[in-house]
Amino acid sequence: MAKTKPSDVVGWYDLSWSGGSFPICFRPAGVFFCPKFQQPSRWELEDDVIKIDWKRFGKYELKFNAETKSMEGNALPKS
Repeated sequence: MAKTKPSDVVGWYDLSWSGGSFPICFRPAGVFFCPKFQQPSRWELEDDVIKIDWKRFGKYELKFNAETKSMEGNALPKS
């Protein structure tokens, strides 16, 4: 299986959680955007794990599946 590249991740997705779902966008150059919960946020790819620093909304790690263009993960505990 080919290594996941940042360009594989770029695009719009729906983020689901216990309170519902909303659109998020992984933009080129590590820019993370969410129209509903805006913060100057960043993302990076480490192997097949997307790491999001969503500032006041927390940090997240999501395992990316390149075949299905889907991901699964959770918020990281605050340190």
